[in-house]
Amino acid sequence: MHLLVDVSPHGYGHIAQCAPVVNALAQQLPGLRVTVRCAAPRSVLASHFQGALEVLAPGPEPGLLMADGMTVLPRASFDAYRALHARWDERIAEEARALQVLGVDLVLSAVGSLPLAAARRAGIPAVAIGSFHWTAMFQHYCGEFAGAGEIAARMLAAYRGASCFIALTPGMPMAELAPVRVGPVARMGRNRSAEIRARLGLGTATRLALVALGGIPTRLPLGGLPTIPGLHWLVPQELSSGRADTTAIDRLDLSFGELIASADLVFTKPGYGTFVEAACAGAAVLTLARPDWPETPYLMEWLGSCARCEVLPPEALDAREFQTTVERLLALPGPPPPRPTGAGEAAEVVQRLMAARG
Repeated sequence: MHLLVDVSPHGYGHIAQCAPVVNALAQQLPGLRVTVRCAAPRSVLASHFQGALEVLAPGPEPGLLMADGMTVLPRASFDAYRALHARWDERIAEEARALQVLGVDLVLSAVGSLPLAAARRAGIPAVAIGSFHWTAMFQHYCGEFAGAGEIAARMLAAYRGASCFIALTPGMPMAELAPVRVGPVARMGRNRSAEIRARLGLGTATRLALVALGGIPTRLPLGGLPTIPGLHWLVPQELSSGRADTTAIDRLDLSFGELIASADLVFTKPGYGTFVEAACAGAAVLTLARPDWPETPYLMEWLGSCARCEVLPPEALDAREFQTTVERLLALPGPPPPRPTGAGEAAEVVQRLMAARG
């Protein structure tokens, strides 16, 4: 059986949502052939997907165009969608022919609409999977532009034409799609905190704070990370300052799942992958405010129910308030971590469809 995984070009969050499902499915179906269409580097894909992968160039659907990891560009995003939809039927036909040439048995879309429409045209089962769908995001950011309603209607029709939509917990309600709801999806890395402390010459009581702002470059809206006694920051290379209390994560040669599993605190922005992986690892979560992102209220409600978490608003981004917030968050008792049951549940749904195809 041949599975095509089509991943939206929007950071690494969609990879984090679908890769554990594909890995669970591969365990159930030995010999499964997996092809991934994605803009992410092969090294990133290899760190998420297990086993052999065929990698293809990403499809033409834009997701949302971003100025940085927190700032959507509505006009540019709309223009990209308008260009795509000007040739919508043509693109569907092109994509459908490509699927037939590849010999695909099922399309798993995370979470573009065009691959679903193309699969339907080709007579191939297709499953969408995600914590939201792009129609909702497009309407939120681009709905005011002339012609947006027609584009949104085509996108929604593509989602409704899928064999099913697997909606992840946490996520947006998506009642308009009557989705199949599954539990949280997360990679569970091995806790290597003792090894990290030993390699860096840190005391056994030193806490580790991971700065994880996603796959789209994000500039921290503050002067720098505060110096906090007994806390060591693990940061992306671009935030490495040479301070004694910071280490670039590239030096550690660990997977992102292992870094999260090893962290006492994760400093991030609202997003499915990091929120869920941190909560399931029992880490505290400190997040930047992201009030314009439609998914944020649903992510925050879930995170607040199962993890220590706080939002760092713009007015609290001076060093003293930042330090106070971190210390307060780490002092809180941690609730029992949630179980990431969603990958296995989603894999069962996909397997049933593939079995019917076979």
